[in-house]
Amino acid sequence: MEQPASREGPQKRNYQVVAHRVNDAHPGAAKLTTYAFAGSVEEALRLTRQKYERGERSLYGVGLYRIVRVEELADDFTALADPANPAGVPQ
Repeated sequence: MEQPASREGPQKRNYQVVAHRVNDAHPGAAKLTTYAFAGSVEEALRLTRQKYERGERSLYGVGLYRIVRVEELADDFTALADPANPAGVPQ
């Protein structure tokens, strides 16, 4: 979906960033979902990496998690459905 440009640059949108744990032996969560307010998918990815690649909190740089999906949220900011856990399907 192409975003209209303005004098200030592209319109910013809310993106959902999903990462999966690389090693099942790691005690952390199996999946991380974060959100970024950015002008593009690339910017959302860059902002997320910058936020979580600092010192002790480094998640992506040391290979604990791999980002698998970056998607633009709807204009009403409703969270996207998780394809691994569809609504209405019992666990």
